[in-house]
Amino acid sequence: MNRRFYLLVMCWLVATGFTLAQTTTLTGSIKDANTGDELIGASVIVVGTTTGATTDVDGKFSLTVSGSKVKLAFSYIGYETVTQDVTLNGGTQNINVTLNASSSSLDEITVVGSRNASRSVLDSPVPVDVLAVRDLIAVVPQVDLNQMMTFVAPSFQSNRQTISDGTDHIDPASLRGLGPDQVLVLINGKRRHNTALVNTNGTVGRGNVGTDLNTIPAASIERIEVLRDGAAAQYGSDAIAGVINIVLRKDVNQFSANYMTGVHKEGDGALNQFNANYGFALGKKGGYLNLTGDYTFRGFTNRMNEWTGTVYGATYLADPDLNPEGAATDEALLAARNLTRSDFNMRVGNSQVANASAMFNMAIPIDENTEFYAFGGLNYRNGEAAGFYRQPSQVNQVVYEIYPNGFLPEIHTSVLDRSLGMGIRGKIKNWDVDFSNNYGKNSFGFRVENSLNASLGVASATSFDSGGFSFSQNVTSLSVSRFFADFLKGINIAAGSEFRVDNYQIIAGEEASYTDYDGVGIGKVGGAQVFPGFQPRNELNRFRTNLAGYLDVELNVTEKWMVALAGRYENYSDFGNTVTGKFATRYNLTDDYAIRGAISTGFRAPSLHQSFFNTVSTIFVNGVPFEVGTFSNNSRVAGVLGIPKLKQETSINYSIGFTAQPTKAMTFSVDGYIIKVDDRVVLTGQFQGNASAAPGTNDREIYDLLTEVGANRAQFFTNAINTTTRGLDIIATYTWNVGEGKLDASVAANLNETTVDKINVASSLLAGRESTYFDRTNTAVVETGNPQSKLNVTLNYKVGKFGAMVRSVRFGEITTRGNSAAPVLNTFTGELETLDQTFSAKWVTDFSLSYQLFKNLSLQVGANNIFDVYPDEHTHSTNNSFGRFRYSRQATQFGFNGAFYFARVSIQL
Repeated sequence: MNRRFYLLVMCWLVATGFTLAQTTTLTGSIKDANTGDELIGASVIVVGTTTGATTDVDGKFSLTVSGSKVKLAFSYIGYETVTQDVTLNGGTQNINVTLNASSSSLDEITVVGSRNASRSVLDSPVPVDVLAVRDLIAVVPQVDLNQMMTFVAPSFQSNRQTISDGTDHIDPASLRGLGPDQVLVLINGKRRHNTALVNTNGTVGRGNVGTDLNTIPAASIERIEVLRDGAAAQYGSDAIAGVINIVLRKDVNQFSANYMTGVHKEGDGALNQFNANYGFALGKKGGYLNLTGDYTFRGFTNRMNEWTGTVYGATYLADPDLNPEGAATDEALLAARNLTRSDFNMRVGNSQVANASAMFNMAIPIDENTEFYAFGGLNYRNGEAAGFYRQPSQVNQVVYEIYPNGFLPEIHTSVLDRSLGMGIRGKIKNWDVDFSNNYGKNSFGFRVENSLNASLGVASATSFDSGGFSFSQNVTSLSVSRFFADFLKGINIAAGSEFRVDNYQIIAGEEASYTDYDGVGIGKVGGAQVFPGFQPRNELNRFRTNLAGYLDVELNVTEKWMVALAGRYENYSDFGNTVTGKFATRYNLTDDYAIRGAISTGFRAPSLHQSFFNTVSTIFVNGVPFEVGTFSNNSRVAGVLGIPKLKQETSINYSIGFTAQPTKAMTFSVDGYIIKVDDRVVLTGQFQGNASAAPGTNDREIYDLLTEVGANRAQFFTNAINTTTRGLDIIATYTWNVGEGKLDASVAANLNETTVDKINVASSLLAGRESTYFDRTNTAVVETGNPQSKLNVTLNYKVGKFGAMVRSVRFGEITTRGNSAAPVLNTFTGELETLDQTFSAKWVTDFSLSYQLFKNLSLQVGANNIFDVYPDEHTHSTNNSFGRFRYSRQATQFGFNGAFYFARVSIQL
């Protein structure tokens, strides 16, 4: 019935045809009110519609409209929006507008948070941040989107991980303290596909699947809109914490390029980045094609303490074939071989990455009311990360004929991301109509280097193809909207439908990457060390479809009071039906002060990754390697343990806020929120069997099933927890005229607390496993793995050709926990120690100077973390593996690489 309804709606819309009303052509220019310079790429839009245009290289625009009267909104990033009523004469009219610089982007018309095309940040019923990326690129030391947003938007948090397999190359990101899979990413208002990677190591975001923002070159972006409110009813599954909308550049006849180079204070992690952007005008009616290319190379960093444990060990030293020098101790043999303990170190820090990307954004007018548009990109990333060093003393992992002194295995990743969206938008019977199709795919391949399959002995290769996985998504959508100015004080009605197809695949590696060749290397571990390959039994090719429809209404009840309602119906091919809703309202106390609030419900089906991912990987626990199998919930071992089937997450989101703009130079907003998520999908702890148990018992069957696939522990995706997140966002901006220049100041803060309200231990779970289902360690990752507060203070001064920026960010404390609150015995030191630790809050300061050398050439120099601040060090030895992990890798505030210095040259033609 639902499919018939949507089909009838689509047929009716097509049958009505396009109208040919009397039209007026509006032309004119948009300039800076102070300098008189033309503003290239400024927007003019008919209020209440999606009809609009942008200015060309001369700051001029041309726009065709119908009717007798319209209200126009003129906007540009960093400037105050101007609205103007225009009476139309049916011919050609000229309108020239000047815009004043603004201290913030609160007047900028946004895409997210409202389907009223003329709604700005300041009059939105929900909180929306607008980040002017083109301005950020000129001053900040960060080069990728995740890091830029972490240091600019307090509610957003992302950190690079270390020694965590694929997560070394895809940075998990969160909004308002929730998981990476609970924030929806859009490009130009269209859903962006997720990455193929699911995070299975002990990092923040464990068990989640996010979107890889770093596949999108920052130079291709006009602005980023961050909707900090639940929006599942408006935009669909994933939008529990909010929505990030990336708006691509569409300016024409302007070339820009940037080259940046930098290095950390320790002399490693060298970075080189080059990007360029140019826009072509297509035709004479506002068409454009904007192109961006970017290449970034980032070297690895290492902040490991020197290895203090056993290197060779008694067994090695006692074997004359292995120790022909006859050394009696590790230190003596190291000296005899001209080695030091530093030769046995790991790499604890950033992975090495080479990243190349391209992006395009285009639109071509078809007639006066219709245009074809398209956007997309291609990204290739090659990453290199290292695992744990295999010491010569680890006799079951090392083949001495190949690596007499052990080896440091490396994981090389090849990540290919591609996307293409296209559509037609225009007017049908005064309704704005948008029909589009958007496709995206992310592929992840693993290759292991400088390693071996120990069970093959001397016959082992040292490099392996370990296979990989991919995820693709295709979304076809139809949306309509119309603003009725004569109903009360105006009403905007929007409706639409969406059909989505998801596909997830796992591809097996070569045989030697996963096989234990029993009998060849007696007592040796099988599979490629550091990352055993995916096996044929892991291979899969799974699909899901989703059909959705929504209705969104915004009503201006009075001049001061606005009410918004949204409802969404979704049907999943594997998780059934759901209905979500949202109510939002805003009341203007005066022209400058307002209150706002919202309540919404959400629904998130487990991703295909969470439903079907399965493999065996090497995970170190307290410095000891284990082969941990991740199994699907319909596997035999899940059945024996009593692991339940996955089901959907549900949520409810409450928010209330206050906004103020007492002067044109000052803005202020504060928003509080409560987000409750039930049946949240996470990874369990690690279950074990028992080799000594009697045959036929559950413990023995679990052991046998794990051994069959080369594992000795098992973990699963389950709806293990209910959580509540409470928080407060505060943002204030002010602009001063200082001398002949302008000083922009902003203070932004996020206070955030997540608690695990309940651990949903399944009644079917095998007795005695309750404490493993979701333990203290995993609870801490959810509750305190991200900073519970962030404070951002920014000063940006510009005078003539000179500019300076200083930004200081306070990252709040984080806490890690062991499986037990009581002190435990460290088997390496023989001492009792607690595994809980709180890492104190830290201030990290960025600083940059810029100078315009010539009209088209500028130079920037500066630093990230200029005062070389590091997190607190570990205070216990069990979690830091003989001191190798100086800083926590389970939870991090801002990384642990220290100061980074950079220089950048920018060209504008």
